[in-house]
Amino acid sequence: MSSAQEAFVIQVGSVFGSVGGGYQFLPNYIFSAPNGSVVSFIFTGSPGNHTVTQSSLTTPCEPLAGGFDSGWIFVLNELLTPPIWNLTVTDDREPIVFHCKQDIPGSHCSAGMVGAINIGDFDSLDALTSAAAKATHAGQQQGGLSGVGAVATAFPSIPAGATLLNAFAGSPVLQSAPSATAGVPSSTSPPRSSNFNTQMSFTSIPSSSVSTFDVPVPSSSSKDSFPRTALIVGVVSPVIAVLIALLLLLVWRRRRRLRRHDSNTQVDPLINNGPSAASRLPSKAALNLEIRLAHEQLRDVEGKLRAQPSSRGAQDSGDDVGRLRERVVELTAEVERLRLLGAEAPPAYSIG
Repeated sequence: MSSAQEAFVIQVGSVFGSVGGGYQFLPNYIFSAPNGSVVSFIFTGSPGNHTVTQSSLTTPCEPLAGGFDSGWIFVLNELLTPPIWNLTVTDDREPIVFHCKQDIPGSHCSAGMVGAINIGDFDSLDALTSAAAKATHAGQQQGGLSGVGAVATAFPSIPAGATLLNAFAGSPVLQSAPSATAGVPSSTSPPRSSNFNTQMSFTSIPSSSVSTFDVPVPSSSSKDSFPRTALIVGVVSPVIAVLIALLLLLVWRRRRRLRRHDSNTQVDPLINNGPSAASRLPSKAALNLEIRLAHEQLRDVEGKLRAQPSSRGAQDSGDDVGRLRERVVELTAEVERLRLLGAEAPPAYSIG
């Protein structure tokens, strides 16, 4: 059993219209991650509402009992510093399978949002994605920080512009930053659609950036709960539909405005100066070149992360790793910005 420490980065979600669509992990596999390796999940998909939930090879779209769960990470617009969740490998002898349990508008897992650590080879990965494609929906059980073969020491870091939705004692909590007093999510299973289209009653609006709301879980033994729930859903669903439509319009208008602005001010990335440089709009080939260069820098930084010598002082090594990880985040955000610049149409769905 190896004890070498390595660092890996996996992008959670992508931009609609990109290769593979918005429902994917990039990459969706790590063939070999020794014990002690840190896997950083970076939530760059926007707009998106995703999870990193542990499952198994046989049922890749069902949460594994006792498995890890990042909670719901909702990112409306692209962020310079996206949410990050670090997972440490504790048992490298078996594959560690993960998926997104989002089920709206359809199962993200069966659409391809599934992956694995220490999967071994592409044949095993193909078998995993094929099994996921056969699932009709994803289970909604809530996991915690500790999983089987991997563990997280903290909830995802949530910058301004993103939200974390987690289950504590059966009631989800929406927050713009991790709460210092919050406990580990319980194993209570919330309603299948509790992430969005359920009854929501705001209990308070504090002066800080943290807001909470209660999501009641109906009792299966109550005979009159169904009519009440049906009435509530009938009233709330049109409101949610209107909100979704407004979000779509706002995101589309914002991206259209950005594209119009870029068409007037963008400088050809292949030309550093010249009187006509500011008036040129980069071609697809130029954008692809910038993306490729950013990817090469990203691979170079990731290689430096893995090559950190263990004999250096703890403080110096920690500082180097921190700077390299910040560079990984910057390069990942740059790649997404370039992909967005090359997009020709707004996304068809705003809260995926």
